[in-house]
This record gives sequence, C-alpha cells and structure tokens, in this order.
Amino acid sequence: MLPWVHQPFLKVAELPLRDDVLEPKRLDTTDSISTLQTILINTDPSPALLSTIFTPIASVLYAILGCLDSKKTADPALKETIKGLLGTWSRIVSAQEVEEVCWSIVEGEGGYWNVNVVGEIIQTERYFFDCLI
Repeated sequence: MLPWVHQPFLKVAELPLRDDVLEPKRLDTTDSISTLQTILINTDPSPALLSTIFTPIASVLYAILGCLDSKKTADPALKETIKGLLGTWSRIVSAQEVEEVCWSIVEGEGGYWNVNVVGEIIQTERYFFDCLI
C-alpha cells in the first residue's frame, strides 16, 4: 500500500503486475494527501506507524505546504490538512527523527512543487519561477 500512497510524492517505481490483475487507480497528489488523512484519522497514531507512513514524505509535504502558502488562490482546507498531518507526525515520532527530516528540508530534499491553474499539485524543476509566479 505504501508505494501506492507515496507514488505521487516520491515517484516510486511501479511494481510489475500479473496479467490477471487490473492496474490500480493512480492517485494524484491531492488524492494521496486525502488518503493519508483518512489513514491517520482511522488508526491509532503509534510512532512506528507514523514513522513508516509519513517520515519518507515529510520533507515533500513541507515543500508542498510552502508552495501552497505562497499561492493566494490555494485551497485553504488542503493547507490545513497538510499542516495537521505534519503537526501530528512531529508530535508522535521521536525528536531525532523530526530533526533528521528538518535537516533534509534545509538541504532541499523536498523537491519543488507548483499548483497549476486547475488546482493540481505538480512537481517542478524550478522553485523560484514556478512557485512564486
């Protein structure tokens, strides 16, 4: 399940499917954020679970939040959802884990993201020109 949920953030390599298995629906970034919220709401927030689900994408979520904060037209509910996910994650996992992710954010490991005209969150190559315009 994790490759399916993480795919929009990390571009996880696709797993080969058997011929008799239908290809699962691909999630876009917003759908994946909604799925993560649903998982968090409906499970016991244990440190091991949150570490497994959120730590690999925490720097990406932070980068997306930064881009959304710079857009006046960005969906405020989506921003609050991401803030809630990051806030819950940072309160539950170890301080060392949060510190490691903070350093990865400082080093630019979250990537560069943009919100296009129809509200889709897409990964880009250039931060300054794509996110601030």
